[in-house]
Amino acid sequence: MKQEDAKALAILGLTATAIVIIFVFYKQITTSLSSVFGADESDKKANKAADRTEKQGYFNEVFIRNPPPGTLLLKMEQARIKSSNIFTAIGVVYDNPERIKAAFSNIATKSQVAFLAFVFKQMYNRDLLTFLREKLDTDSQQRVLTEILTRLDKLPNFTK
Repeated sequence: MKQEDAKALAILGLTATAIVIIFVFYKQITTSLSSVFGADESDKKANKAADRTEKQGYFNEVFIRNPPPGTLLLKMEQARIKSSNIFTAIGVVYDNPERIKAAFSNIATKSQVAFLAFVFKQMYNRDLLTFLREKLDTDSQQRVLTEILTRLDKLPNFTK
């Protein structure tokens, strides 16, 4: 490799790194500013939905400790795939909240959510609801989170 090519490649690498760092700091600064100047409407709705969901307790494995007969759960492989899709939908620069929404789209009961949260915690050592609250932090993402949680809150507990 020529010395000129190596220099050009090094400059390109440094530029790409700088861009990623700028995006990360931008995201942190905008999140910090929104918390300093107060929550906007999307943030308030998302927090209210998450608090309501948390009170119902179905994002916790305790919800399915002693389930009644006929309780619907996800298959382990389904829960792993959904967990992976949710976790990888959050990127360094770009997040894909629609992918998270899709992971919850065919869930039919709160017991399935509890099992998904259990598998997510096993795979990533993170509480699923906390992860969603922390990572879906822009206005549009918080609207998606509110949509997801509002839908899940209406599901039956254990059977269809």
